[in-house]
Amino acid sequence: MEEERIKKTFLLVEPFLPEKVVSDFEHFIDESIEIRQMYHYNSQLNEMLRDSIRTLREKLKEAEQKLRNSEEKNFN
Repeated sequence: MEEERIKKTFLLVEPFLPEKVVSDFEHFIDESIEIRQMYHYNSQLNEMLRDSIRTLREKLKEAEQKLRNSEEKNFN
């Protein structure tokens, strides 16, 4: 993970930095990880919604075909 490499590098210079910079950095990394997780979750959700839409579209087409067939039988 990219964040882990950045953290390891940061640990080398951490003793020379002010405390505020260290806490800001940790906050930044935590937010970065959280954003990545949210993006992954959102991507999965979008894919599930696409699958649902695809399935509903197919069911609608089938229902429309059955209706057309039924109307044709009733008409004749």
